[in-house]
Amino acid sequence: ALMTQQIAFTAVENLDLASGALVGSDAADTFAVTGSALTANAITVTSAASGINAGSGDDEVTVNDASSALTGTDNALDTAVYQFTSIESADLTSKALTGTSGVDTFDVTGANALTSADIDFSNVASVDAGNGDDKVNTNGATLVSDTGVAVDNALMTQQIAFTAVENMDLANGALVGSNAADTFAVTGSALTANAITVANAASAIDAGNGDDAITVNDTNSTLTGSDNELDTANYAFSSVETVDLADNALT
Repeated sequence: ALMTQQIAFTAVENLDLASGALVGSDAADTFAVTGSALTANAITVTSAASGINAGSGDDEVTVNDASSALTGTDNALDTAVYQFTSIESADLTSKALTGTSGVDTFDVTGANALTSADIDFSNVASVDAGNGDDKVNTNGATLVSDTGVAVDNALMTQQIAFTAVENMDLANGALVGSNAADTFAVTGSALTANAITVANAASAIDAGNGDDAITVNDTNSTLTGSDNELDTANYAFSSVETVDLADNALT
């Protein structure tokens, strides 16, 4: 069903807009896009203007393109061809999401699911957070490597692969190293891991495989009696191969 030029149409399967605008209703509309191919509330739409205002209601877009991009505005999402506004949820069909050049925050809510820019995303395979001081909020994460080399600013959490991340809050969840040479730095509770500033990590950190290195800025570090383990003021590291004590003491 649609309204155009004060005419109310029902039982319509196809709509050609001749580059005109498509606007959503005041209820929950559903859109699906694959490149320029577009369906809206079961209508196949052609030649729609690229800007689509989904209108009021809990609107959802299913994106079959390889990647979608945030815009810096809440409830806005760019696909390969269209710029949606007033979107509340998006199904990325196991595809990627790209952040903006500004500060983006990604709240991971479950397996392949997250919220960002007031949009609830499902079936997210990966996120390139883009430039800016970006942050991931989650409940545990694993550092990642590529061809045997640890990757800075990258992590895996809830089956989502993140890159270009500067900050992470683990909500007391565990941080696990990759299978390559990871780097950690600690000063009390302050922690960085592969260039990511980490907050609220669980105290036990398994550095994983690889020749992992820790820089400890605390006044004292302590051996535990087990190989490759070191306790700092706040963290209990395991699977560590090298440590820089920054001119401080070892017990």
